[in-house]
Amino acid sequence: LHTLIDFQFKITIANNFNTDIAMVSFFGQFYMITSLLSLFIQVFLAGRMINRFGIIAGLNLLPILFIALPFIGLYSSALALISIMKGAEQIIKPTIFGSSLEIIWFPINIIKKNLYKPIINGSIKLLVQALTGLFIFIITIFNWELQIIISTLLILLAISWVFISIKMKNEYLKQIVKMIDNRQINVDAIEIDLKNSEILNIFKKYLNKDINNQMFILETIKKQDVSPLAKEIRCIYENGTQELQDFILTSFGHERNIVTDKILKTNLQQKSHLAISINIIKSRKFNQKLIEPFLSNQNNNVIISAASTLLKLDPNNKKK
Repeated sequence: LHTLIDFQFKITIANNFNTDIAMVSFFGQFYMITSLLSLFIQVFLAGRMINRFGIIAGLNLLPILFIALPFIGLYSSALALISIMKGAEQIIKPTIFGSSLEIIWFPINIIKKNLYKPIINGSIKLLVQALTGLFIFIITIFNWELQIIISTLLILLAISWVFISIKMKNEYLKQIVKMIDNRQINVDAIEIDLKNSEILNIFKKYLNKDINNQMFILETIKKQDVSPLAKEIRCIYENGTQELQDFILTSFGHERNIVTDKILKTNLQQKSHLAISINIIKSRKFNQKLIEPFLSNQNNNVIISAASTLLKLDPNNKKK
């Protein structure tokens, strides 16, 4: 598809500009503008769009534009139409589409990814481009209606692209579920983007299951940005076992929207999870009088936590 667009773009430019200087000037302006727009979209829009609308939107934005633009082109010149199509490819392919495609590779086993990704991005890509070039060559030899054939083929390929993208997305989600079920997520090798709506919904689903699934998901995401799951984790804490509560306090105590000041005060009042809760208070503004009574606690860990926390809150505190 990209090879056909590139070919049509260059043919149209050659037919509309009479001198080399005019073509060089057009190409210079065209690639400068598309590069700047591409940079802007990659920095400010690509991630936000994928997070909000999902990878299916990122994968299908370009083919949908390719399908719609020829109909819009009925009211514009051939040069304007093909320039917009080529511009869309230059801008969206390395940004929104490229980012979505990288996400698709996320659930693939690292060994398979290292094996198949270079083949797909290298050999298969080059083979498809070669076949496309051969197709164009055959069309020119037999003097077929080049414009009509390429335009029709572009639309058909774009439609096929949409259906393939939907299938890829569904397979991508299945693979993530499979990784969770088989406990195969390597938290040290990947970064889980919980702002991605599809991934977020899967993790929410597993956080509502039994304690084993909850513990695995919490262990998996403890080094990630968990703000999108703050409500669910806080709910697990409030209704979970002591083991889950200890884990959440230890792993997410720094997250104020999960382990709130209210939770910590309740723990102090109910004398539960004391050592962990008092340690968390070190980084928060608490009344020292709430902690001082625990200096005489029977548990040495609680006494140590209380003493270190009081010294942290007030270095001049003489109680040790």
